[in-house]
Amino acid sequence: MPDPLLKAISMGGAGVLRVDDHPNDYRLWGNREFHRGEGGCRWTKLWVSWYELQQDYKPTSRADSWNQLNTAPGGKNYLRRLDRQVRAANDDGVKVILCLQQAFPTWSSGATGSDPYSSKTPSQKIPSALGYGSGYGWFISHLSARYNGTANSVGPRNPDARTSSSFGNPDRALVHAIEVSNEPNALYWPQADIHKRAAEMLRCGEKCSYRWGRQRILGPGTLDSPDPPSSRPDVFTDWRTFTEGVLAELASFRPRVRVGFSAHNYRDVKYDALAATSRARQVVDLLYAKNWLGAGGSRSLWLTEGGFNMGSSWQDSSTRRRQAEKIVANYNEMLKVAGVVLWTQHVINDVTGNSFRSGLRDDFVYSPPGPGGKRPSYDAWCGLPVEGNR
Repeated sequence: MPDPLLKAISMGGAGVLRVDDHPNDYRLWGNREFHRGEGGCRWTKLWVSWYELQQDYKPTSRADSWNQLNTAPGGKNYLRRLDRQVRAANDDGVKVILCLQQAFPTWSSGATGSDPYSSKTPSQKIPSALGYGSGYGWFISHLSARYNGTANSVGPRNPDARTSSSFGNPDRALVHAIEVSNEPNALYWPQADIHKRAAEMLRCGEKCSYRWGRQRILGPGTLDSPDPPSSRPDVFTDWRTFTEGVLAELASFRPRVRVGFSAHNYRDVKYDALAATSRARQVVDLLYAKNWLGAGGSRSLWLTEGGFNMGSSWQDSSTRRRQAEKIVANYNEMLKVAGVVLWTQHVINDVTGNSFRSGLRDDFVYSPPGPGGKRPSYDAWCGLPVEGNR
């Protein structure tokens, strides 16, 4: 019998940074108790938005960027909310993935309008520069320095320091992995050479982590859609072409910190993919075929987001049962794929106004505030085995 997968929950998006009492706050509404209790989650995925923090501020140096981020945006201290959630997960023994949301300050890309080929927004235009010395690199380095598990009353403040005394955060919160991109083959624009840009992001993340916090770096967070060939390559790059391109770009990459290859498995879940022919298995095969090493020779695949979107049929009882059945079925199939180490459900709570209905609970209720009712998928998730020794 194969060892069970590590179970994780993705806690929605970066909107939780903006407001208190958000439905996807790790600490609130039973989210914390679910992780450490019946949900059996050993990892959680929290989110951060570079756009939210620096859209209105273009730093002139790494030190300037770090200083501004400690109170960004405009003195509202958004990252303090994140600090406290990461610390709570640390206290619960739940490891943290911090994922960079698909939104960049428009000054980093020069975007003045939306993607001419789709409805992608100006903030989804990928930055012009993604290296260690770019605004993107300054931001990733701040996250790595901030969440290295040390204490600092204001946050990272001296990039030139050679010791950790100038790094950390007031809560001594520790992030275990930073996912440096999110579905670049589907959510970023332009798509031309997107595999090269995604590879740059991984290289930059590795360099920042090695210098500052030594967290695991994850990426590129490929969406397993569309299947090849893409009918609209100017808007979406099919998962296989993208994956092959990223691996080719990183053929000589020998990271000094742990680097894990990540992907999302929505289509495998939706279409009841069998282990042997699943997109996840095909990605693992590509990791071997292209001699992906990560650090220490690891060819593991991290499924950092997935589940079943019920869409407009989310209240239909048969659709709700089907959601639960598909989650269980895919988890069991992924047990058979050597190399898959993590299975991440997106999300616990759905929220009104978001048409993507993949949560384990119905829409969050705002008056009086509290989580919506449990769906069949809630108990199905809780019934999955917790973890083995993968």
